[in-house]
Amino acid sequence: MTMKLTYNGRLPKSQRLRKSGKILAMLLLGAALVIGAGCGSGDTPTDPETGDSPTAIPTGHLSGQVEMIEGVEIDIRVLQDGKVIASTQADAAGNYQIDKIEPGTYTVKITAKGYETTDLTVQIIATQVTSMDKVGL
Repeated sequence: MTMKLTYNGRLPKSQRLRKSGKILAMLLLGAALVIGAGCGSGDTPTDPETGDSPTAIPTGHLSGQVEMIEGVEIDIRVLQDGKVIASTQADAAGNYQIDKIEPGTYTVKITAKGYETTDLTVQIIATQVTSMDKVGL
């Protein structure tokens, strides 16, 4: 007597349960990856007014006025350890402002072509404006 076996396309119940458990585990892993994809992505929220991130080091500002020389551009540079970290030019009235400077001690160089350079030491304090007014060359 010969027995003929036919396959109906279904796995035995024990194999179906194992397979469905693996599928469930893969779905859960995929969901965890999707949910965790945004974590640590660098999309740090920022303050809409200042543009600073909540974890950013609070910064200070430097502003002032230099005695203007007719027709001469006056450059203001902020240096730390001899490296320029920020710079600007005085406007037509001699006013200048440099924002977002980390707290610390800096050298400020004020220069104009054909004039002596003025070097000043300034202390920048977080969340405060440090003023240097009526600086002459």
